Amino acid sequence: MMAECLSTVVFIKRPNGGELFGHEKYIIGDSAYPVKHWLMPVIKDNGRLSERQKRFNQCVASMRQLVERTIGHLKGRFRRLRCLHVYNNETAVKIIAAACVLHNICISTNDQLDDFIEHFNEQRPQNQIVPNDEDGVAFRNRLVELFD
Repeated sequence: MMAECLSTVVFIKRPNGGELFGHEKYIIGDSAYPVKHWLMPVIKDNGRLSERQKRFNQCVASMRQLVERTIGHLKGRFRRLRCLHVYNNETAVKIIAAACVLHNICISTNDQLDDFIEHFNEQRPQNQIVPNDEDGVAFRNRLVELFD
């Protein structure tokens, strides 16, 4: 699963040694992912979340739903994206970027997507494989403080 890929992830650093994500920029994930300075998953709900933490989780979940719907639309329109057998990251990026461009062209010409969408359930990883890092947890805590 995707969370397992984090143990061997290579896209976090640019080839020149700089970070891919700038200061206080991050991607979002579900609770199967660890907290990193560049990766913000929801806070696991053990029944003791504060109202602020619940609002943070609702915001992250809302953003994730938008991303997942977008990915679902792409996979519905371009079914080949469901199973890419590409072993070169640059090629995979080019294929996905091309699909995004074509998808945007279809939207701009009012092409109907509903005929292409098939609802499917993707299995989610259940166990967190990569541990959280302290900087990521501290950054997420600062983000949570913004949810009054």
